[in-house]
Amino acid sequence: MAALLPFASSVLRVSALSPVSTPAEPRDARVAVDAILGASTAADTGASTAARNDALSSPPVDFDREIRPVLAAKCLACHGPDAEAREAGLRLDTFEGATAALRSGKRAIVPGEAGASELLVRASAHDAEDRMPPAGEPLTAAELDAVRRWIDAGAAYTEPWAFTPMMEAPPPAVRDASWCRDEAGPVDRFVLATREAAGLAAPARDASPEALLRRLSFDLRGLPPDADDLRAYARDPSESRFDAIVDRYLADPAFGERWARHWLDLARYAETLGHEFDYPIPHAWRYRDWVVDALNADLPVGRFAAEQIAGDLVEPRAALGLANAAPLATAWWFLGAATHAPVDVRQDEADRIAGSVDTLGRSMLGMTVFCARCHDHKFDPIPASDFFAVAGVMRNTRRVEGFLDTDPRAAELAEAARRALEAPAAGSWASAATPDGLAAIDEGDRARWSWSGHAFDASGAALSLGDDGALHAAEPGTIDSGRIARELVGVACSPGFEIGRRYLQVRVRGERSWLRVKIDNYWLDESNGLLFEGFRRNLGDLPEAERATPRTDRPWRVETFDLARFAGERAYIELLDDGDGWIEVDWIALNDRAEPPDAGWDRDGRSAEPERSTAPSAGSDEARRARAARDALLATTPPTRAIVALEGDAVDEPLHERGVARAYGAPVPRARLSILGEAAAAARVEGSGRGALAAAITDPAQPFLWRTTANRVWLKLFGRGIVETPDDFGQLGAMPWSRPLLDHLALRLAQGGTFKSLIREIVRTHAYRALPEPGEEARADAWAPLPVRRLDAEAIRDAMLAASGRLDRGAGGPSVAAYISEHMQGRGRPGRSGPVDGAGRRSVYLEVRRNFLDPFLQAFDQPLPSATCGRRNASNVPAQALALLNSALAHELAARWGERVAAEAGDDRARIDAMWLAAFARMPSDEERSTAAAFLAESRAADAGDATAFAALAHALFSAKEFVFLR
Repeated sequence: MAALLPFASSVLRVSALSPVSTPAEPRDARVAVDAILGASTAADTGASTAARNDALSSPPVDFDREIRPVLAAKCLACHGPDAEAREAGLRLDTFEGATAALRSGKRAIVPGEAGASELLVRASAHDAEDRMPPAGEPLTAAELDAVRRWIDAGAAYTEPWAFTPMMEAPPPAVRDASWCRDEAGPVDRFVLATREAAGLAAPARDASPEALLRRLSFDLRGLPPDADDLRAYARDPSESRFDAIVDRYLADPAFGERWARHWLDLARYAETLGHEFDYPIPHAWRYRDWVVDALNADLPVGRFAAEQIAGDLVEPRAALGLANAAPLATAWWFLGAATHAPVDVRQDEADRIAGSVDTLGRSMLGMTVFCARCHDHKFDPIPASDFFAVAGVMRNTRRVEGFLDTDPRAAELAEAARRALEAPAAGSWASAATPDGLAAIDEGDRARWSWSGHAFDASGAALSLGDDGALHAAEPGTIDSGRIARELVGVACSPGFEIGRRYLQVRVRGERSWLRVKIDNYWLDESNGLLFEGFRRNLGDLPEAERATPRTDRPWRVETFDLARFAGERAYIELLDDGDGWIEVDWIALNDRAEPPDAGWDRDGRSAEPERSTAPSAGSDEARRARAARDALLATTPPTRAIVALEGDAVDEPLHERGVARAYGAPVPRARLSILGEAAAAARVEGSGRGALAAAITDPAQPFLWRTTANRVWLKLFGRGIVETPDDFGQLGAMPWSRPLLDHLALRLAQGGTFKSLIREIVRTHAYRALPEPGEEARADAWAPLPVRRLDAEAIRDAMLAASGRLDRGAGGPSVAAYISEHMQGRGRPGRSGPVDGAGRRSVYLEVRRNFLDPFLQAFDQPLPSATCGRRNASNVPAQALALLNSALAHELAARWGERVAAEAGDDRARIDAMWLAAFARMPSDEERSTAAAFLAESRAADAGDATAFAALAHALFSAKEFVFLR
């Protein structure tokens, strides 16, 4: 390796790419106010007439591009939608507010008369005490001039663009129509129209066939192109061959792995919770596999979003070996960080919910709904009620480790088993009133319980099938996981209730199962009890004397929970039967005394047991049918365990005054967001509201999901979005450089389009293969060709695996344990490290630990999984070169590549050519070939074997700029 650095510098020099140019900062040259407003600001008739004439002769002012950004950045924090923060009673985000009379009798804006408009007078004041805004940078000369011309022209307001309906515009006429590849659709015409409007010509250069194929392969699959494809396309770079390769890459399972990583950035995906001990998120990888599979299955974007919001409530969809994979997607709600020791559990719940609201707002709506947590949004028309409309949905949603059928017959067979146990016994329990403070589980309550798995399916049945195959009269009005068979598994959640008394008592019986009290949806006591010690009870093995007793005759006991610290909080009971056990709950009571009610108390209030008749005999037809149904159900393949959402209550969350978790205002109807229009606000909302929320967000008439998603696809393919702020389409975000193009793509998705269909349309355009002109810079009002851009962190690592021959293309399954070096220390450190090379698996399958993130991927800007990230940083810093030179991963893969090349047949020239093709998707130049041959000769002269010499060469290629950049 001694000769590595001189050769690496040669490769870096030969393969270097020009840095991406960035737009220059606008010059802030402030001029005298008199030069802007005229010699006098008095509203005399002559001055007003001159101003109006000047406004008519000047270029028209674009409110969206020139005025709204100024108001948003410098005025709306104090004079915007948030009524509580509004100063001087002045509102500048609406025409009515801006033109209303102020307490002084003046008006901020007098349409047609800039000189009489207090806004301009105060914004241009010489005295800092009088000038607005009072803090921060004052308006520039150009901004003041634009405001003056806008007011003189009538001060017309337009609705914020992101809140307007999508409109399909006809493909625009362009001067250079021959440049457009119309057979791929109208995209080329839209992009070229923006250039021609800005006085720019169509790009004159295209990427070479090799560069284009490398770009396509990394964009669609996150992997370098196959050598055979490179050779074939170089011989025949026809449109038909290119289109065929596009279709093949879209059909490659690697497509879902590549594009899943983009979505996981938005979902803040991780497999641990961070904080002090970095506890695991059980089965998080199943959500990741759902994303990969959904993208490969080409799920329509609307369905893709709906399953994550309410996968347990939408039509079932078989996938991933499950009868219904859609509930897996609901883990999306629960992937945020969490603390195991909250001082205030209600505030902790509010903070966790706020993280989920932020994720939904930015990833699916392109809006910072989170900013409305403490007050109405200061810049966008998003009231605080919209935040709590979503927060209410989340608060009524239960997070459980549920059970999903792997056998499509299981649900039907469970229903048959339940029906076989419905035949009533000869006797029945007497109905009775419930004593004060006690809540028996009646039929209405049972309907409000929610569960996953089939263990609790027959809770309402009159009979129970014993281990001996005999039928027994079951206890009426209980929730019971053992009536069909103790081998079945499941989880059940009770209706929620407010803690109004100190003690909670549960009459229960069972074995090898769990009883749990959840306060404010807190669930981390499963990892660390600390503040909730004793709230999770294990019903262990029964005493030997009771094991031979029929299950329905086994004794009850009362479990008591002291809730003194949680008065006024909401809680519910969770029952978990996750193995060869069972659990049955008769009643739940809130009590002021620690002593439970009389052990002999029954639903009729008497101490005597009601009389029950004998159930059908073991040899009866009823018993035979029940046993047959049970055996058929138990013969199905076991269910899969995963984090899923269940329906909870139907309680509207009150608005939290100033975001304080206990400062309650009026209840906010859940799921009814004003920004989603009148239809969403009037829609019927059931249960948690997730179903209504999913329907509203995926409504084809609502623009947010479709525009946001279309923009993200464009961003990932071009390195720059149509809107450059992909997570914020609000007034502080950027304007689209082509709304007609954005709406064209968005409407494709709203009408049932998929990620693949949109990507196919875009990559087949001329725009996708065009190169920028030398020195061309990005503009805010026009499209620019694809700039040189660096690969994402995961693509760099995967390219190293592919080049070295180490890449394992296996799909799915549990994540590979994170590699933990001796230098990575801290609490929550895993007990063992995974392999340096991640067992050769693609980066998307590496474990993501919040407290121990992969240093190599972090060096190349893999985002922190703390919040939605729609656009990654693309830094170019020394740490990246050092990672490629010094990391254990780079050394191990270079050595493996060297060994593989050394073992191949052929001379040095052929092997050098093969290495260049694997690294850069092109053949080396004569200079590069001779430099590489000299380097190998120098290494061999130093007594290095072929494997060592080629490993040093491989390491140098990894370190080349061309390896990590796309042209």
